[in-house]
Amino acid sequence: MSNRTKLILFGIALVLLVIAAVWSVQIAKDDALAHLAEKLNAFGYSLTGEDIYVLGESRSTSIAAVLAGTDLTEAVSASRAAGFPSDVNAEGDIVAMLARTETGVITIYLRNEAIELCFIQTDEGNVLQLGET
Repeated sequence: MSNRTKLILFGIALVLLVIAAVWSVQIAKDDALAHLAEKLNAFGYSLTGEDIYVLGESRSTSIAAVLAGTDLTEAVSASRAAGFPSDVNAEGDIVAMLARTETGVITIYLRNEAIELCFIQTDEGNVLQLGET
């Protein structure tokens, strides 16, 4: 193989590498859940947007209505302790999400695209605030 052919192949490989890097950055930028993962990571986790599972959504309702019949006292207390508003009676568009961690499952309720209620439920059924082990 001539030096010219090697140089051309090296150039093509370099261009493909740059395209792959730009594409990777763009995909990460477009990840709708990446910003949410960053907020959770402030509590000591190492989640990505892919680690968050969207459970479902309800329009023009409240968290209390979505979870009618469920005692939310512990969840509200844990969520408030972590600094989230935790107004389960406030109405809006509600999205429920889950993220698995070593401690348990982080349960996240967004209201109008902002975290309203967020807590951890352990495998034993205990409710903890984020960052608590």
